[in-house]
Amino acid sequence: MTGSVKSFTSFAKKKKENIIFTHCFLHREALMTKTLVGDLREVLDQVVKVINFIKSSSLKSRSFEKNCDSMDSDNSKLLFHSAIRWLSRGRVLSRFYDLSEEIIVFLTMEESKYEFLGDEKWWTKVSFLTDIFEHLNKINTSMQGRTKIS
Repeated sequence: MTGSVKSFTSFAKKKKENIIFTHCFLHREALMTKTLVGDLREVLDQVVKVINFIKSSSLKSRSFEKNCDSMDSDNSKLLFHSAIRWLSRGRVLSRFYDLSEEIIVFLTMEESKYEFLGDEKWWTKVSFLTDIFEHLNKINTSMQGRTKIS
């Protein structure tokens, strides 16, 4: 629909050159993550790598759960990120941030090579991304439903 050659956008621009198009506001989270640049993009990618490392085998995943249980955590599982689901990033980042101590302890025991986990600035960026995506999730879910948008 928004392609540059064979789409409604290109057809409308041929008829009226001054027309301005904006993307649906419900999809702004997906658009934002595609255009994340620099440190924030790198932090998001690193979070996904850490999660994939822990969830890469059932043995690691189970031992992480046992580690969380022994530390009396509220949660014991990390969530996979799914690009298909709109609200996935916010939930993944929130769970990752909530389990930050457990992740650091587990990866120290695993002797992994994720040095950035000890960096306070890195965790500040994770916290920032978590807050942004939580707010976007709240906005998106508040606009869903039959009576929300007319």
